[in-house]
Amino acid sequence: MLALNLSPDVTGVLLALTLGDRSGLSHELKQTFATTGTSHLMAISGLHIGLAATLALLLVSAAWRRIPQLCGRYPALLAGTWAGLITAAGYATISGLGLPAQRALVMALVFAVVLLQRRLAQPFAVLALAAWVVTLMHPGAVLSAGFWLSFTAVAAIFALLPLVRGQPWWLQAIGVQLAISLVLYPVLLLFGMPLSWLAPMVNLVLVPLFGFVLVPLSLLGVLSLPWFAPAADLLGWLAPLLQGLLDGLYWLADQGQWEAYLPPVKLRWVLVLAVALILAPLAWHWRLLGLVLFGLGHLPITSTPDWGTYRVTVLDVGQGLSVVVQTQRHVLVYDTGATFPSGFNLADAVVRPFLREQGITQLSLLMLSHGDNDHAGSAAQLLAQMPAQRVLAGEPDRINITAEACQAGQRWIWDGVEFRVLHPTEPRPAVSNNASCVLSIRNTAGSTLLTGDIQASVERRLAPALADAAPWSLVIAPHHGSRSSSSPALVQATRPQQVVYAVGALNRYGFPKPEVLARWQAAGAQNWRTDQSGALSWLFAETVHGPTAYRQTQQRYWHD
Repeated sequence: MLALNLSPDVTGVLLALTLGDRSGLSHELKQTFATTGTSHLMAISGLHIGLAATLALLLVSAAWRRIPQLCGRYPALLAGTWAGLITAAGYATISGLGLPAQRALVMALVFAVVLLQRRLAQPFAVLALAAWVVTLMHPGAVLSAGFWLSFTAVAAIFALLPLVRGQPWWLQAIGVQLAISLVLYPVLLLFGMPLSWLAPMVNLVLVPLFGFVLVPLSLLGVLSLPWFAPAADLLGWLAPLLQGLLDGLYWLADQGQWEAYLPPVKLRWVLVLAVALILAPLAWHWRLLGLVLFGLGHLPITSTPDWGTYRVTVLDVGQGLSVVVQTQRHVLVYDTGATFPSGFNLADAVVRPFLREQGITQLSLLMLSHGDNDHAGSAAQLLAQMPAQRVLAGEPDRINITAEACQAGQRWIWDGVEFRVLHPTEPRPAVSNNASCVLSIRNTAGSTLLTGDIQASVERRLAPALADAAPWSLVIAPHHGSRSSSSPALVQATRPQQVVYAVGALNRYGFPKPEVLARWQAAGAQNWRTDQSGALSWLFAETVHGPTAYRQTQQRYWHD
C-alpha cells in the first residue's frame, strides 16, 4: 500500500479495517476515534463481521432469486445464509480470530443453523442460545464489557425493529442508532467507560458507511492487490474518501470538550435506574421519572476541598509516579507516568480519566520531577487534552514539552495552602534522579513531601530543613523505595506518619526493597503501596483523613 502513495492515516485505517492491525494508527488518530465514539470501527469486531455477513446474505439471495433454475432447486434465503456464514468465517479468520471475532462468528453460526433448519424461532431465543454457546467456550467472557456490549446492542436492534417497521428507512436508522446508544449507556457506566456525546450522531452516518461500503471495498482491494493490479485503482479511489472522513473527525474532535461526564460510582446506579425506567414498558409517568433522574445524574457534581484544606491522591500508574493535589480552586499534577512505543500511555489510561471523573478540565500547574520516562513520559499526552496554566520541571531539556525550571525557593499559596519547592538549587549540576523537584505542601492539618527520585546525597543535604518541619504527615518514598534512596538521614529527619511507595505489581526491580520498608516502619511510619492498594487519597482538613484506597472503595472479587 505504500506504493500507492497513501497518507499514513489512510494506510493505518486500511490495515485496521482489513487485517485488524491497529499498529499503524497514530496516537492522535486513536484519540480522535475515542473522542468521537468511533474506536469500534477500527477493530474487526462483531459489527464488521455481522455487517459483512448480512451484506453477503442480501446480495447472494437477491442474485439467486433472479435465476429460476437455482431457486427451483434451493431457496434463495438459504443460499444467502450459506454465503453469509462463509463470509463471517473468512473475515473472522483473516482478523486472527480474536475474542470479539469469535463471539460474532458464534452468533452468526447459531442464526445460520436456525435458518438452515427452516425453523421458526424467536430472535431473542436465538440470541440467548448464542450467548450460552459463547459462555461455554469462554466462561470469563461474561466479565468483559465487550460481551455485554455486543449482546445488548443486538437485543436492542431486535426489540426496536418491530416498532419502526413500515417507517421510512432514514427514520428506522435514527431510531436504531438512538436505541443502541441508550441501551448501551448502563453497560458503559457499570464498566466505568466514558461515553462520547458525539457517538450517536457520528455513528448514525459512519456505521452503515463503513459496514456496507468502506470495509467490503477495502477488504476486496487489499486482498486482491497481489494478484489483480486494477485493485490499486479501487484503493486509490477509496483513499480520498477515507482522508475526507478522517479530516472531518479531526475537525469534530477539535470543536470542544466532547467526552462524556463520568459520574461518581453511586450516581452511576441512579443513571442505570433512569435508563431502565425510560426503556421499560411502564406507564408514562414512570418514564418521565426516568428522564428526570437521567438529567439529574448528569449534573456536574464535584467534591472540592474547602478553603484551607487540600487533597492528595497518589495514582496507580504502575512502575512510575503521578500525584494529584487539589485545593478549593486549584489543581496540581506532579508527574504523569510513562508512555510506551506502542502508543499506550498512563496519561490517557489513568491520569486523565481520574481528572475527568473529578470534574477537572484544566490544571493550575503541571510539575514534572525530572525527565525519566516513568515520571514525565506522558506529559505531552496529558497536556494535549488537559491544558495547564504553568509547567515546571526538574529537567526542562529532557522533556518533550516547554517548561520552566523548578528551583528551591519557589513558593506560592493556593486557597490557604502553602506550596514550596525545596530542591533543586542553583547552579544545577545534578542530572536525572538528583535533579528531581522536591515539593512541600502544608496547611494547619498536616504536611506532604513529594520527592521524585532523589537519592541519598540530596536527602542528606535536605535533612536539616526537613527536620525543622518534622514530623511530616505524608512522604512519597523517593525512587519508589530503592536502596539508593530513603537513607537513614531522610527517615530520621522527616519522622513521617505515613509513607507511600509508587510501584508496579511484580516490578522487575523488586521495589520497594525490604530494608527500606523496615527502615520507614521502624521510624513509626505506616507503609502503603500502590501495587497493593491502587490509588490512595488523603484529605488534609482539620486533621489528616485517610488514606482512602481505591481497591477498598471499588471492590472486585479478584482483589484481596
